[in-house]
Amino acid sequence: MKTKLIPALFLAITLPVLLACLKENRQEQKCPDNLICTEVFITIPVAVVDSQQNPVVLDSHRTTNPSKAAVLVQQRVEAATDFGYPVVTDAEIKLLSLEGDSLLFQGYRGGQEVARGSFFINHDCCHVNKLSGPDTLLIDL
Repeated sequence: MKTKLIPALFLAITLPVLLACLKENRQEQKCPDNLICTEVFITIPVAVVDSQQNPVVLDSHRTTNPSKAAVLVQQRVEAATDFGYPVVTDAEIKLLSLEGDSLLFQGYRGGQEVARGSFFINHDCCHVNKLSGPDTLLIDL
């Protein structure tokens, strides 16, 4: 009888501890509250150009996270900028995970989608980081 009681007792003691550890590891990593970051504001841009490498002026653009059905950036555009269009900035850091998220950039002109690019973006608790994605989107006008 004692030999059956010892494994059951061991299991009763260790199982709650193991389950607690598994639950803790499954939770999304969080950033520390007392983290000190630089004052720099990061923007991850994408340039949109035509076949002659001329910048294309979009009417509007947006960046979405399809897996969360969330719009991160949506802007009407007055003029093309020298660096391109923002895919995401530090302002959207709380909408991104530390592990990274797949984001979709879409550019519109005349009410039609003319540019599309996929990006994988994460953050380090201070700034956004591009892990993959194009620097330039080439479109045919």
